[in-house]
Amino acid sequence: MHKFAYSCPAIFVCMLVACTGGNDAKTGTSDGEGGTGGEQDSGGNGEGGQSVSGGNGGKAAVVTGGNGGSTATGGTAGMSTGGATNNAGGSGGSAGSAGKPGGTGGAPSAGGAPGGTVAVECSKLANCDTFESYTTAGKPAGPWTGFETPGGTLAVDETRGFGGSKKSIKITVNPGGDMTARMRHMGSGLLPADELYMRMMVWMDAPPKGSGHWNWMWGEGNVSQKSGGKLSDAFIASGGNLNGGTTWMLYGGGASGGYQDCWAQAQTKLPVGRWACYEFHQNSKTNSGDSWIDGKLDEIVGFQDAQPLTGQCLPGNNFTNGLWYIPKVEKAFFGWKMYHTLSGTATAWLDDIAISTKRIGCPAP
Repeated sequence: MHKFAYSCPAIFVCMLVACTGGNDAKTGTSDGEGGTGGEQDSGGNGEGGQSVSGGNGGKAAVVTGGNGGSTATGGTAGMSTGGATNNAGGSGGSAGSAGKPGGTGGAPSAGGAPGGTVAVECSKLANCDTFESYTTAGKPAGPWTGFETPGGTLAVDETRGFGGSKKSIKITVNPGGDMTARMRHMGSGLLPADELYMRMMVWMDAPPKGSGHWNWMWGEGNVSQKSGGKLSDAFIASGGNLNGGTTWMLYGGGASGGYQDCWAQAQTKLPVGRWACYEFHQNSKTNSGDSWIDGKLDEIVGFQDAQPLTGQCLPGNNFTNGLWYIPKVEKAFFGWKMYHTLSGTATAWLDDIAISTKRIGCPAP
């Protein structure tokens, strides 16, 4: 190739060793042939070609010393950027402009709560209470009212708090029958609601023991029209069984001449000695409900189309033939309501209580 460069005829003057690109140089085509085929003076966009000032793309053949320019816009860089010359040849092609850098990877999303929801901290939710702003040993304010404590106590406490917080709600009930320690949520503009989700974090050193059952998330409203006048009002509640510490769902209501008393029981053990996430869902339009513990659906105690999967009713207290007509929620309660006989003192701490018309999910561990 060097011999050819020294003896080239005048028509190829621009390819002489000492040539610097004369006035009669041909203008390169916009797209060179690529490889070693394109004859270009001012450089095309192909993969090089025999050029003096260097192609704007790819590797230029070494004709007069130029090692070729880097590729044109965004390509892989050529053998050189500017090309050192051999035998004082023409200058190498100009470097192609750098390609745009790839997009930065998205920030990792927050861990999703089981069941397809995104884990959201209490401070990010519209209706969630951490109880940090309330006076210790007093009753919580804000959306809370209707405190019921016959045979029990309920107060802001600093013994433990979820997620590094200092405060929570401590509820205690004494041994005996029909003991209660609960509070009513005013709804923060969400009530009455056709559909309501309730969530709370709970710490129990041990589950309550005795005979019977209890609940701690409760939605209540009128079902007279839905039940054909068989019931006046009704509630649906999530709770547990005093004998064994397993999950429980209760359906009840006022009836002419009696009281509706139905339930469904699962064998899901209630977590103790740690913070656990409890969720409860009720939908009056579809007469359905669900319960989750730590994001896992408790399939045994759910119900659809007013029909519980495993439910039963107390004989003589079944005015709807086993159907659970769910009310439009007008009242929402959190805290213990015991039925029958509690054999010893029961204590629990509640924190990060939230309500919503959409699934809330559990906070990240």
